[in-house]
Parts: sequence; structure tokens; C-alpha cells
Amino acid sequence: MKKAIFGFVAVAAALGVQVALSRLLPAVSERLDLLLVVVVYYGVSGAQMTAMLIGASAGLLQDVWFGVLLGRTGVRKVMTGYLVGAVGSRLALEGPLAHAPALALATIADHATGVVAGELIGAPLADPFSWMLLQKALVNAVVGTACFALVGRLTRERERRRTARARRPALRGAR
Repeated sequence: MKKAIFGFVAVAAALGVQVALSRLLPAVSERLDLLLVVVVYYGVSGAQMTAMLIGASAGLLQDVWFGVLLGRTGVRKVMTGYLVGAVGSRLALEGPLAHAPALALATIADHATGVVAGELIGAPLADPFSWMLLQKALVNAVVGTACFALVGRLTRERERRRTARARRPALRGAR
């Protein structure tokens, strides 16, 4: 439950940054999907159900905020969360050498799911696969890996402080 709450906060923060990027740097915003990065983060940790839940909320928020056909992005993010979570629960996707390819492949899977969903509901994309997709996969891999490293570092630091606080009373009582 705690993990899902942090996920929803991360989705809100990612949406805020994505909106700011779309206004300030639209070329960067087109090539970066921070909401997908959050979904993949939960997927590579092996939390398949949480990744799907985060994907549903991220996709629906993205649909509403950016005026996309309601539900299309939600389906994309849920399926991507499911696929990455399924792989993440079976393989150890730890470290940047695993995160970068996972993010790149998740970007391509997210796009492919969107193409299929668009065809099924009668709203196909004009150009289903292009160089922009490869650029987006590369940018998501680089930025997402950096975000994963930052979150990992912050988590380790928080755990180190928690452990240090837990040891202090024991050390004082021993004197």
C-alpha cells in the first residue's frame, strides 16, 4: 500500500514536470515520457500489480491533461506496466545495464500497444513507427536510468540514516 501511495505521488510529480516541459521545451517533451518512466520503475522492481495500477492512473491522467482520446494512453500504460512487471518479477532487472534496455524496450512496447489500441478503436496513428520513436526510446532510457539511480541513491541514504538512528540508543545503553 505504501509503495502505491509513493507511486501516485511520483505520477503527480512526473505529470507536473511533463506539463512544464511541454510548455518550456516542447521538443524535449515530445521525446520524453516521464509517466512511462514511473511505470517502468515499478515494473522493474517486480511489482506487477502496482505497475499496472500506476500505469492506469498515469495513462488516464495523461489522456485527460493532454487531450488524447480518453482511454488510449491508459491502455498503453497498463499493458506496459503488466509486461515490464512480468519480466521484472522473473528477472533481476537491477542496475543501469538492465534499466536502460528495459526503458527503451518499454517505450517501444508502449508505442506498439498504442498503435494496436488505435487500430482496434478506429483511431489509427498517422505514422505508427518513425525515427521519433527511436529518439524517444533513447531519451527515456538515458533520463529514466538517471532517475532510477537518483531514487536508488536517496533510498540507500534514507536506509543508512534509519539504521544509524536504530543503533544509537543501543550504543548509549551499553555504556
